[in-house]
Amino acid sequence: MELRERNGVEFYVFPQLEELGIVAHAFTTRRGGVSRGPYSTLNMACHVGDAPAAVAENRRRALAALGLESRDQARISQGPGQRPDLRLGSERRPYAGRPARPVCPRLTHPTSCLVAGEQVHGDRIALVTDADRGKEWAPWAPAIPRSDGLITKSRGGPGGVVLIAYFADCVPVYLVDPVERAIGLMHAGWRGTALGIARKGVQAMRDAFGTDPRNVYAGIGPSIGPCCYRVGQDVARAVADAVTGVMTGAMMSVGIADASFVIPRAIRCADHEDHGGDCNHSGGHSRECGGGGPDQEDEREDRGDQGDREDQEDREDQENREQWYLNLWEANRLQLLAAGVPHEHIFVSGICTCCHRDVFFSYRRDGPEMGRMAAILTLAQYRG
Repeated sequence: MELRERNGVEFYVFPQLEELGIVAHAFTTRRGGVSRGPYSTLNMACHVGDAPAAVAENRRRALAALGLESRDQARISQGPGQRPDLRLGSERRPYAGRPARPVCPRLTHPTSCLVAGEQVHGDRIALVTDADRGKEWAPWAPAIPRSDGLITKSRGGPGGVVLIAYFADCVPVYLVDPVERAIGLMHAGWRGTALGIARKGVQAMRDAFGTDPRNVYAGIGPSIGPCCYRVGQDVARAVADAVTGVMTGAMMSVGIADASFVIPRAIRCADHEDHGGDCNHSGGHSRECGGGGPDQEDEREDRGDQGDREDQEDREDQENREQWYLNLWEANRLQLLAAGVPHEHIFVSGICTCCHRDVFFSYRRDGPEMGRMAAILTLAQYRG
């Protein structure tokens, strides 16, 4: 992926998808917005406790950087003749335990071009039409319920449908069919990966639009990488079973048999030391990113003074459970191959969100009080 900057907003793109000439897309960073505190500055999500006015302005800025800002999106950000009120002192911030302020009170909001799913770490894929415009996941516009994948061939651009999904370590998967002029955007955490959402996204496009998987181009965007994503045996096994269960003999001809997406901790740590790496974010195993599953969270109740022996046993038990590093990029790449997407059509960013504190938000690294990046995908306006 390549880093771009427009009007102070920084975002990544896949040059290979740009070259197709039928889509506009991006993966935002945390740079170029107006949010404050743990959401600084380009937080794109309303559901994390940030001031909705700030998020509305951030979304407007991101769309403007891509040339996708509509007059309606500007009105949502500004309200009736005013810019968003961003003068929130620390004592009034939503993440301090107080409710978020509504954006533009007493305003009937115009319809945004954005469409989002209510991401629940599942495998439901919604077929998006023009009627869904404006479902951007905000206090004024709920998302499409319980959906982690979106597909559409509705016209794009500021006056059409712009797909959006929110991320802070999970994997964004972009799908583009230049023949049928159809697109898909998938949100794949470890649970979505174990459920095969990338593969099912291709199948959904085939069922809905007649997409031939051999015509699909796919981008696997920034997310937590195998350098940082330490998991327990249950998570490693769930993802491994899902991927190996769809591998076929034909796939072996393109090197799948040698692919490694579940890395034993001992091997990974030795390799990390050999290469002089300095990225070892082993703390904070979130529900969003998986960790080792809910029973392996680091967020435990204070047990009080129950003795050093119990503390030591607890630490040893935690270490025993978390013996693997998971490569979600590779797991999703293999699922795309299983769906019939040619390996030369799959592009992996290889960028870890957990490693780069100044560029990305990360649930695994920072915990729940932080913002979200956004994956954005829309069909370019047809001129043929």
